[in-house]
Amino acid sequence: MTLPYRRSLIAAPLLGLAGCKLIDQTTFAPSPSTNPVLTHPAPASPAAQTRVDTRTPLLVIDQGTPVSAYGALLRGAAAAARRRDPNVQFDVTIVVPAQGDAVASVSAAQPEAAAAMQEIAAAGIPASSLHLRAATDANLTHRQIRVYVR
Repeated sequence: MTLPYRRSLIAAPLLGLAGCKLIDQTTFAPSPSTNPVLTHPAPASPAAQTRVDTRTPLLVIDQGTPVSAYGALLRGAAAAARRRDPNVQFDVTIVVPAQGDAVASVSAAQPEAAAAMQEIAAAGIPASSLHLRAATDANLTHRQIRVYVR
């Protein structure tokens, strides 16, 4: 091999890379956002979630209401929602007054929420479609269970 031929073998790839740029952070985020968006925020404790859902609930169950007073209605509504959309999801939200010990109030309401979830499940809704939530509401004087459809 002659020397000019060897130089052309070396120079050709180098000339091909002349228009390339090294990949670094500025390649993907040339101006990073000052307010990063969390795609998976940390779950809040029941007392920490204070925003009340603005959707209209399917059913509101006041504290101390026996299952016999709403069970058939809730099962029928859940079954009708499932017929309309087989992938229907339900949010069962424990809403407690903002004043007082919210954590204790949420704990006290869990059996009531579980009973509502059992009635929904009895309508053929899979457990994976039921979501338990908690919130506080400054306008309440007693706790409620609110059932939302999504």
